[in-house]
Amino acid sequence: MAAYHNPDWAEFYDLWILELFGPEPSEDKALFAESLKAILNTYLERDKDGFNNTRKHEIVIIDQGTGTGRCLIDLYDSVFHGSMHMDKRLSPAKAGFRFRFFGMDTAVPMIERGKTKFEEHVSAQPKMNKLDHPRPDLMTDWVEASASSFVADVFARLGSTQEERENGVVDLLLFSVGSICHITEQSEIGAFLHETVRCLKPGGRAIVSILNEFLPTSYLNAHNDTEESKFGPPADGSIDYEKTMRIPSKDRPGEVYVKYPTTEVWESDVRTDRFRLEVQDERGSVLRAHDLDWKIKMLDVEAWKKSIAQVGLRVAGEVRGDIQVWWVLEKWLGKVESN
Repeated sequence: MAAYHNPDWAEFYDLWILELFGPEPSEDKALFAESLKAILNTYLERDKDGFNNTRKHEIVIIDQGTGTGRCLIDLYDSVFHGSMHMDKRLSPAKAGFRFRFFGMDTAVPMIERGKTKFEEHVSAQPKMNKLDHPRPDLMTDWVEASASSFVADVFARLGSTQEERENGVVDLLLFSVGSICHITEQSEIGAFLHETVRCLKPGGRAIVSILNEFLPTSYLNAHNDTEESKFGPPADGSIDYEKTMRIPSKDRPGEVYVKYPTTEVWESDVRTDRFRLEVQDERGSVLRAHDLDWKIKMLDVEAWKKSIAQVGLRVAGEVRGDIQVWWVLEKWLGKVESN
């Protein structure tokens, strides 16, 4: 069974990531916040009466492959309680910005958990007044949609006009933590890029993460990477890694998640990870057991660049992180064909 569609996986995923990386902010939080800040500044440059609250710019952000909503929570914090909130020019209350967040994923259990986490996080924040929840300057949609077919849903939910459908309605699209690597068909990557250019406003940006593990050695070396890429199957086609992990559930006290070591199996440039996840009681009795998997594909960099150019996007930058490279893509054409 695909791991992300399993109802026990959603909570375990959050606990597992916390165990692996700790509680520190994710390395993409600052990048996403700075990208959004640049977009807001662009609006203010275009509209010099940026302190006039009668002007309402709606900033539309899509988090594709949202998982359990971590990126949208980070952006919420940056906008309403972080650096943008403290900047009088960019503060929604001062500048008149309204925000529309879309958390999109194919995995319903992940979306449901993301929606719950986001709402609980917003509710727990200090309020400006008793009417401050729900916020009048923020709407959030949680949508079951694939990366290769999501724009029609966005247009419908926004009530977009024909002109908006032709020009685009989205300011910022995120595809974080290498999620695009789960798309194993090149045609679907092309479909994602086509959907991206359809939805972005002129000048709108998409930030797509590719994990170093799934970039070829030649690319990493050309970009001054000091370590050789570890990508590639071993001689016998499969390996086992990780120790068995036991993590207590927070949602269901008395239950314990047990994840057994992962087996990697390669077929050409696609890796299938398989592992067993059990839910046990505190005595070690198995309550539920799942054999789970996912597929991940190495990025064909040349095909990726070609597909970007073909749909009318341009590469505005490539940003190196500790475990990933972010491709910053920008829509530079005024219009694209609508389906």
